[in-house]
Amino acid sequence: MTDQNLNQPFENSVSRGTLDTSSKPLKSGNLISGGNQISSKSRWPIIALVLVLALGLGGWLVWRYLPTSSVPTLTEDMPPAVVEDEPVFLCEGVRCESKTTIYFGVLDDRIYLKKESFMNGRPLDFCEAHCYGTYVYIENTDGIPKELPLDNIPTNLVWQSLVTQPLRSLIPEQVSRNDEVNLFSFKQRPNTEQFLFVLDSPRIINGPDIVSNERTLYWYDPVKGLKEVLVFNHSQGFSYPIIQSFNSDGKLVSLGIYGCWNCDGHIPETWLIDLESLVRTGGYLSKKNIGRVLDFGWTSSNSFRYKEYIEEEVCQAEVGPCIKNPDSLPFITDNFY
Repeated sequence: MTDQNLNQPFENSVSRGTLDTSSKPLKSGNLISGGNQISSKSRWPIIALVLVLALGLGGWLVWRYLPTSSVPTLTEDMPPAVVEDEPVFLCEGVRCESKTTIYFGVLDDRIYLKKESFMNGRPLDFCEAHCYGTYVYIENTDGIPKELPLDNIPTNLVWQSLVTQPLRSLIPEQVSRNDEVNLFSFKQRPNTEQFLFVLDSPRIINGPDIVSNERTLYWYDPVKGLKEVLVFNHSQGFSYPIIQSFNSDGKLVSLGIYGCWNCDGHIPETWLIDLESLVRTGGYLSKKNIGRVLDFGWTSSNSFRYKEYIEEEVCQAEVGPCIKNPDSLPFITDNFY
């Protein structure tokens, strides 16, 4: 069949509304358009181009209309962190330098101790009266220093420095009792110019606001100088030492080690130490902890006695533990060596 014969039935079928089935069927995948056949392979470049244009337009719309606050920039929305220098507190134009110094003086065989706190050479007497200033002490029978009025201090005392420690706070307006270096206990060795004293000092353990106090027992001998005997801190449980008594020759001393201070009454542990052992052994201290005892006392240069500490479940005590009456208990005798 010629092309002319192919086209004629098609035109007639269209005019009559029917299709002449005598025409040859078209091959699958071909179209009739204006009498020309177009392959399906020629459609894919067009579809790909449309998709690329659609994706590009969508991306531009997202970038154009997305809020600027959700797209941070280094210069505006994410500024680099600024590390500030540690502040330097000034006292009269220079950096603060604060310290507490302990002095001693001897007059008529009596030992006097003095505590002074300074900031840049100026006495810290401008804060609260209980806080800083100059204090003078003498020995008391209970081992706790006795403060003397400053107007009653002998004027002919010659002061010699013993130990200097820094204060924690560098700001005068922020000083408190937690910053203070305190004279905690003090006792003179019998018939000598030697003495023991305890300093309660703050120690910075993690930054300026976290402080742990330590109590240090010192021994001063005019010939041997100042020696650090023991250091107590809260990790030991019982850590508040009070110097109690010396034996007859002054070589052994008893300490009462309390678990807390200014708290409800409790019985301390009793420690016995040999001061001369520090000299004999080149620094090793001989000591003995006899625990919580009652009515302790020295009986000779090497012997002591005490009564046992026994707690009871029921008693009439209003403060502290219930303790069995020591009057009904016998003395226990023991030796240091």
